[in-house]
Amino acid sequence: MITITITITITITITIMIMIMIIPSISGKVSLISNSTVNLHKKFSRQSMLYHNQYHNQYQYQYQYHYQYQYQYKYQYQYQYQYQYQYQYQYQYQYQYQYQYQYQYQYQVFLELDEEAFQWLGTQEWMSSIGLYITRWAHPPVKGVTGYIKPDQDLKALRRELESNSETVTPTVTDQAEITMIASQVPVDDTPSPRTRHVTGDEGRQQDKRTEENAIFEEELTEEQEKELLYSVDTPASSSTPEKLDRRKRGNGNPTQDKNKEPVIRKGRITNVPKTHKQFVPFSTGNPRAAILLPTDLGRQTMVLGSLSSRDSITVRSKINKDITLTLASIYMDNTQEIPGDLITKLTVYAEKERLPMIAGIDSNAHHVAWGHPSTNDRGRKLLQAISANGLIICNTGNKPTFVGKLGHSVIDLTICNPLGLNLIRDWRVNSGKSLSDHEAISFNLEIGQTSSFAFRSLSRCDWALYHQLIETEISRTPFWFKPVHTAEDLNARQHFISDLMRRCFNTACPLSTGIRRSSIPWWSAELTKAKQTAKALRRKANRTKNNSDWEHYRTANRAYSKLLKQSKRKGWKQFCDELKGTSTLARISKILNKDSQSQGTLNSLKKPNGELTNSPQETLQVISDTLIPEGGHPSPSTAGHKGDDAMIMKILAPHRITRAVQSLQTNKSPGPDEIRNEMIIKAWDFIKDPVRMIFHNSLRLGITPDSWKNNTGIILPKPLKTDYTNPRAFRIISLTSNFQKLLERLILWHLELDLKVPSRLTKNQHGFRKGKSTESAIHILTRRIEDAIATGNYSLGVFLDIEQAFDAISFAAIREALHEANIPSTITEWIHHMVSNRYITLSYCGTSVRKRATKGSPQGGVLSPFLWNITLNTFLSGLGLHNNFVQAFADDLVILIRGICISTIRGIAQLLLNRINSWCYSKGLRLSGIKSTAILFTNKRDITLDKPLKVEDTEVPLVNSTTYLGVTLDRKLNWGPHILAKCDKAIGNLHACRKAVGKTWGITPAGTRWIYNYIILPYLGYNAVSWHHTVERKLYIRTRLETVQRQAALMITRGLNSTPTANLEIMAGLQPINLRIKSFAIKTALRLKLSDSWNNMVHYRIDNTCLSHAHTVEKTLDKIPLTRCCLTDKILTTTVLERRFRTIIEPLSSAIDAPLNRETGEWHIYTDGSKAGNLTGAGFCVYHNDRESFRHSYQLGSLPTVYQCELFALHMASCWASNNIPQHTKITFFSDSQAAIRAISSTNITSVMVLDTTNQLNKLATRNTVEIRWIPGHKGVQGNETADEMARKGSAAQPIGPEPFLPIPQSLIQKQIHDYLFRLHIKQYRNIPISDKGKIPLLTTLQGYKYRTPKLSTAHRRWLTWLLTGHSPLAYFQHRAQNFTSPHCSFCPGEEETSEHFLGTCVGYMTIRLQTLGKCILSLDEIANLKWQNIIKYITQQALSETLSLKGISRRSCSLSKGLPEELKEPECPERDLACSKVVQALSIRDSPRSCDKGLSKILQGRAGFLNKRLILKRIPD
Repeated sequence: MITITITITITITITIMIMIMIIPSISGKVSLISNSTVNLHKKFSRQSMLYHNQYHNQYQYQYQYHYQYQYQYKYQYQYQYQYQYQYQYQYQYQYQYQYQYQYQYQYQVFLELDEEAFQWLGTQEWMSSIGLYITRWAHPPVKGVTGYIKPDQDLKALRRELESNSETVTPTVTDQAEITMIASQVPVDDTPSPRTRHVTGDEGRQQDKRTEENAIFEEELTEEQEKELLYSVDTPASSSTPEKLDRRKRGNGNPTQDKNKEPVIRKGRITNVPKTHKQFVPFSTGNPRAAILLPTDLGRQTMVLGSLSSRDSITVRSKINKDITLTLASIYMDNTQEIPGDLITKLTVYAEKERLPMIAGIDSNAHHVAWGHPSTNDRGRKLLQAISANGLIICNTGNKPTFVGKLGHSVIDLTICNPLGLNLIRDWRVNSGKSLSDHEAISFNLEIGQTSSFAFRSLSRCDWALYHQLIETEISRTPFWFKPVHTAEDLNARQHFISDLMRRCFNTACPLSTGIRRSSIPWWSAELTKAKQTAKALRRKANRTKNNSDWEHYRTANRAYSKLLKQSKRKGWKQFCDELKGTSTLARISKILNKDSQSQGTLNSLKKPNGELTNSPQETLQVISDTLIPEGGHPSPSTAGHKGDDAMIMKILAPHRITRAVQSLQTNKSPGPDEIRNEMIIKAWDFIKDPVRMIFHNSLRLGITPDSWKNNTGIILPKPLKTDYTNPRAFRIISLTSNFQKLLERLILWHLELDLKVPSRLTKNQHGFRKGKSTESAIHILTRRIEDAIATGNYSLGVFLDIEQAFDAISFAAIREALHEANIPSTITEWIHHMVSNRYITLSYCGTSVRKRATKGSPQGGVLSPFLWNITLNTFLSGLGLHNNFVQAFADDLVILIRGICISTIRGIAQLLLNRINSWCYSKGLRLSGIKSTAILFTNKRDITLDKPLKVEDTEVPLVNSTTYLGVTLDRKLNWGPHILAKCDKAIGNLHACRKAVGKTWGITPAGTRWIYNYIILPYLGYNAVSWHHTVERKLYIRTRLETVQRQAALMITRGLNSTPTANLEIMAGLQPINLRIKSFAIKTALRLKLSDSWNNMVHYRIDNTCLSHAHTVEKTLDKIPLTRCCLTDKILTTTVLERRFRTIIEPLSSAIDAPLNRETGEWHIYTDGSKAGNLTGAGFCVYHNDRESFRHSYQLGSLPTVYQCELFALHMASCWASNNIPQHTKITFFSDSQAAIRAISSTNITSVMVLDTTNQLNKLATRNTVEIRWIPGHKGVQGNETADEMARKGSAAQPIGPEPFLPIPQSLIQKQIHDYLFRLHIKQYRNIPISDKGKIPLLTTLQGYKYRTPKLSTAHRRWLTWLLTGHSPLAYFQHRAQNFTSPHCSFCPGEEETSEHFLGTCVGYMTIRLQTLGKCILSLDEIANLKWQNIIKYITQQALSETLSLKGISRRSCSLSKGLPEELKEPECPERDLACSKVVQALSIRDSPRSCDKGLSKILQGRAGFLNKRLILKRIPD
């Protein structure tokens, strides 16, 4: 392969850049097309030189693929005279060009020829005669390039040598190419090419079709065309005539040329705009580079905002309808200029001031992962910082390229909006191929009151009493329940009857309702609708009657509606947050992004195996079913004749277990194919429990499942944030089965775990789906082994394996074999085998369905599926156990780690293990992917590699420098840099995506943004921090990148200025420094791993007596927190307790108070309570029998327990006393005023030692007694409860005797000690930051006073406080330092710098307001630091500068201390105020009396307001 590289030299470039925004006619939809920068000279050159490109392509076809000779001969003949003319002209031009060398601009291009073609060219003297006119974008690099011709090689000598010698000449190659374009005469040669061939038939017709597109080669060139062709190549763009430019612009009708056309600009206007649209372009001296097109009807109601428009930007205000007015902007950001942050601020300020939705389309020429680009540059970081500081939202979704050129593609076009515009935007998308530019068209819909009606069944409107009655009546009419079941038909009949019965009763009790589908607002309710309608009706009445009483009624109703709205929204937000608390980090992000369908991929056309896209829903379903539901398995053999063990079945189906399983069902879940919801089962359980239990019993006894359970509904879900949703593997299928089957699966799983103890038989190297194991434990153990090997100078070879579709492809026989090897009883084995091997999955899409039988695999989403995979994989892992051979698994993610000092030896061992794993996978119907698997040689040594590669069968396993395992990136030196940098980029993108998704429903507030960052982004960023947190302290660039993420969040929360230090923004936002937050994650993870006995703290020291182990770093931190070393803690691993021999009852308040009065004869009542007084705690109980007190006792529990623990302790000690003192076979009722304690002892999964002990003690007491635990409200005058409270307070008042702790250490106390330790580090760290003491004092006081619990403030108020307390504000001192103002002095106080301290504490212009709001005329710095935030807000609000400081518009120039304020805010007369006014008069040389000083102050204040307002407007605010 030989490569020729050619450089085209261009002197002058004419650049015209256009930005277009198109909005169609008003129909509720608006499309934004953001087209990019276009270089007209580049475009014209591309058009006129297209002939040469096509010529070159034909040449490649001719000598590589044997295309016909006649075509080439004709072309050579046509070109002969043209080339001679060109050669002479170019010679003259090159002479001129050498004189102007400093204006050169070179494009490096290449032409690639293979060896045979190059030899033939030399033989035919083609190399010396070909005219090479190609552009650098004509051919991208291809495989096989070996080099380029040297820049200093003598081309003329090479040409002469080729002309005189027919042998092949191979040029010398280098890595660079800077060769001037050569041009020689094209010969006329009658000799056919040795590599040509003739084409006939269909192939000839295809050739004719291709040549029709290049008709210019079929016709003789006229003299005009020849001149234009040569002119386009050799003549500078500046000398082009309008006629030739117009001709080149029109082209020759080739559609390829029209693809890259840009609008033509003449006299500052776009030509050829259709009459249906009106164009808006900025008024500027040069040609505009941004424009907006609106439909004519909208254009009449649109005005251009001149103060927000320039050559590169255009902003309009358009009235869409009577309710909606938009601010639309089109912005081009030249990549040779800085990011226009001031323009973004002005747009935001204008929209905030006018309370308008703002939408802007931007050609940013900036890269950042936040809007989908794969990488980030400095320009992108600056733009994102400006967007975050102004509280704007990025509407881009996905990472589909918006710029597609021949040099590459990128995502540089953005759509941004403010919070008001966020809910209007729907279906944002990139429309490929719909733009006449190399920028793709971006479009979205505006949701403007669109509604649609639909029918539904609302569970909230269901008459559950009627449902109960209907179920009870129908069940009583069916006597065949107790008849024996002998066949599958009998079982199917009973299951069909119960399902049909429940559906009919539910449909009767919950009829269809018709509603209007509006935008999804989960917190909206019918009560809010009624309140809103009432307020509107009262307003219409008041407008009609003009009666004051009617207006008062309207105001009352409106206040009630507003209050109800806030309460409902707050309640909905709390419920939304609670739903995410128990989920993993990635699940939280996925659930939030699922709220925003645009953040997820949608199922459309998919790629077929041949690369084509599907064209119908049927094809799409077929492709996804063939990909995600693998075939090749075998039907299961019949289990006819199998009889289950009745004793075992009775144990599995114990009544208390079935009841516990029903209680654990989650509501608001999708039903299976039988349409039986969990709510239907729960509500009807008292009536259907016996029939359902009989169905379960017969199903296990026969070893089969009913036919209705065999049907599964496949839900196609997109995997979040995938790059290509045309790939079917970007989706996954979740199987929805019958909820009755899930109940039985849950009961079987409990039997396997609790009775047979199967999980204890699994190897410890399995970390998936096991209690006490997690991804963190798997990564910790793996990295500890790698760290030890590196510390001792050994090598570690890690092989990370990928099993293709493990859950979906495992064979049914492998599952049955694994169950037999684990000694699972045949009753369970046969039922599980029948369940997994008799499934039919139905996929639906766009009204089309596909039903397919599963021939292998276990159901995704099944209750037993994780257990079945673990038990199957254990058959392989249990056979391994050599010291240096380490194989670890988490679900289907396997890793092999071999340590040693000889690379060839560890490579051989790894290959043996690979062969064993591959053989095992083959025997189980699985396939090990060698391409997707990776290998890493962990070592600190350089240039170390394997002697030969690892192989899976015949496929080599690639040896890489880094790979991803369980969500972390491991590099060969284990320095964690690639992992943290990748996480930082993704965290910023997730922050913006989650903020947008949550903002559509709940609005964008500082508190909401802070919650998203603290509970969603930070856990994602700090995932597995225990393994890499030590890197943050040791490497500055890592900490800097982490602080960049936190700075983005702090700017969103505080809306501070971009120049504000990150440390100050963190305090104002209530955020812990990122390095300390990472340390917190590491400490808590280490404690969890210690609890599950997965912590490995064995370390190896290096020769220099240092240890780089992450475990060693955590251990040193834990030594500084006392209680973390205590072994007596209340936290334990999750323990499942199914049996409850006692009842727990929590009744409504009225019924709970009367419960003690409804006692039976001989019943014992025991009241318990816990208390805390100061730092000491206590517990007590009292016993009543036959209305008389029998016993009372109190306990002193020291200072460490919580009140919750005291309540549990009192209940435990009372049950112990009852076991020893109350006769058996009696009824005992415990009363406690702690609902938390009662719910804890009734829960299925227990994580507390005290809860477990109390539950066991109550079960023991209830063995021979009837025991109830009831809730009773505290402090309601109930005698027994008051006595118990008295005993608890008596215990807390006593002095503790003996060393503490008396009870297990609560987890909350350990968390508090960790928090206090990190808070002290934060104080120390902030004191060492190089900031002036004046700037530190207010923020230090704020930090010590609020401790990250900042008050809830509006966005504007938090922004004011951030400006003033950090010192980075619009005041003159800071603006002078930013070179925006000419003077730093206060206009009231000559010679005094207008700092935040001066403004808040000593400025004489505001002494009166300061006295009124803050209590003093003059405040020192310490007094300012101790001010409450609410008082500072009140102080700012009551000034004339409040609007100026908030940058919302022009300040009230007429406002003064007395004249500008409302009547209720004017100061009353007082001597202290008069004295203050006299001081002001004296300071400002105003010779008026104190009584008349308001007038003088008013003038001064008006002047200062106007002065400062003018300065700010010039810099930041539109007119």
